[in-house]
Amino acid sequence: MQNMQQHHSGKLEIAIRSLEDALKYARSGEFQELGIEFKSVLVSAVIQNFKLTLDVCRRLITHLLRDDFGDNAVEGKSFEEILRMAEKEGIVSSLDRWLGYAENDAEPSSNISGHVFDTATAFMADVALLFQMSERRSATTRQKAA
Repeated sequence: MQNMQQHHSGKLEIAIRSLEDALKYARSGEFQELGIEFKSVLVSAVIQNFKLTLDVCRRLITHLLRDDFGDNAVEGKSFEEILRMAEKEGIVSSLDRWLGYAENDAEPSSNISGHVFDTATAFMADVALLFQMSERRSATTRQKAA
């Protein structure tokens, strides 16, 4: 179980960096000077990195809940139900924000671009908190095993 948590945490760390890089460039002065084609490609990259990061978060949250309650507790549950459980367990900090991120992910790409940029800062902060919490749990588990 611990190796799987480390696996998800490692993937999350990579996804965070990739989304941060895409957002940093999209917010830079250079972005404004790009032609529409390049802007479109960069916006698509931000959207895809957002979706990837959210998917990795979903997997990590589900794994953490499985560790706490067993497979049956999360089997067949929607992401919304998983998020509700995660909030009760202190795994996510704001159910409303996480539900908003999941809602953005469900929208077509043409509708999501403005939402992603608007919510990216909060999303990155919440993802960082999830990552830190996961790392603390992992360290605690390693200490107990030693």
